[in-house]
Amino acid sequence: MAARHEQRAAATGRLALHLLTHGLSQTGVRQLAASAGISDRMLLYYFDSREDALQAALEQVAGGLEAQLAAATGARTAPDRLVPVLAAFMLAPAAWPAAQLWLELVALAARGRAPFDAIAQRIGTRFLQWAEDQLDLPEGPERRAAARQVLAAVEGEVVLAAVGLRAGP
Repeated sequence: MAARHEQRAAATGRLALHLLTHGLSQTGVRQLAASAGISDRMLLYYFDSREDALQAALEQVAGGLEAQLAAATGARTAPDRLVPVLAAFMLAPAAWPAAQLWLELVALAARGRAPFDAIAQRIGTRFLQWAEDQLDLPEGPERRAAARQVLAAVEGEVVLAAVGLRAGP
């Protein structure tokens, strides 16, 4: 059982790298298996389904990004101080592949495309909670609203950079 878990973890890492490099256009079972360096059958052995493999890989990307963000932001802060730090981080070359992947995931979710809609909602909820936890405000609806505004501002900067209307990577 431990070997299966280790192999799944290794495959997840390779899938995450594939998604960061190629985006979500090449996500058929065969393409995912090839990117993980395993057969179709082994992909479905390590993961319950294609959707499970995508979920695991996208969650790994999000987790890595969250860890890097936590290191970049430090202590709790005011919303107006958090926005420029997060925007600069997301527009930096190191984070840009993850930002592009997020935009692609959100676009598919906006179209109601399964499994991307459910995955985007889970990751979005996770980032909203992360942003809320970064704010030096009392717990409650005002902090939640401020976290939404922070994410909206940062996402807006990413969208503008993606279409060439803001300096980006």
